[in-house]
Amino acid sequence: MCVRCGTGRVAWCTDPYRHGESAEPVSPGDPPVPGKRELYPFKPDWCLAPAELLREWMGETGVSARLIAATCAPRADKERRDAAARMVDEVLDRQPLTADHAAVLERGTHIPARMWLALEHNYRAGLAAGLKDVTPDG
Repeated sequence: MCVRCGTGRVAWCTDPYRHGESAEPVSPGDPPVPGKRELYPFKPDWCLAPAELLREWMGETGVSARLIAATCAPRADKERRDAAARMVDEVLDRQPLTADHAAVLERGTHIPARMWLALEHNYRAGLAAGLKDVTPDG
């Protein structure tokens, strides 16, 4: 049940019209308008490689790079497993992440490939824009 409107929805429903809010938020710097929410854009002066997210995920779940690779190929297909292990190692070494790398990571981590590709795009775009790389050496 929503704590704001008492509907039988989830604990906090997101229906802006039900709560008297506008569906369109305003930009920062615009004069305050009752019922509108202001957006606060996130514009860091740094970027982080997808390798760091992968390392963090592996640490939290206790999964190794070899185990991620093992989930990508049947036990009998050693060649495919080794190729997947190389791809995971390449990601951890901050090599450019391709669609093939993302597919391996999706099968091994259940994090969608489009997220891995978006992380890679944002990382490379940040480096090209001159943002500071804050990825720890791993």
